[in-house]
Amino acid sequence: MRISRVGWTVLVVFTLALVLGSGPGIWLVDGTARVPLPGGLVLPALYAWGLLWYFVEALCIVIAYIFVWRAPDDEIPAAPPVSGNDV
Repeated sequence: MRISRVGWTVLVVFTLALVLGSGPGIWLVDGTARVPLPGGLVLPALYAWGLLWYFVEALCIVIAYIFVWRAPDDEIPAAPPVSGNDV
């Protein structure tokens, strides 16, 4: 089975998000800083960093579902014929 260019890109971005989100990437963030959000909300920078990479991972999964995890057209089984008596 050959992996498409989209598949490799999603794999690399997802792996990068795993490393930066909950792995050694958390050491890149100042844990005492705060991130202001619209509506007057304030999140710790470390939490905002983790959320950012969580959404990147979720987006990678959606893109893989739409473009990568599909059966080739010749492997999709045809629907069985429907007769009028089956209802």
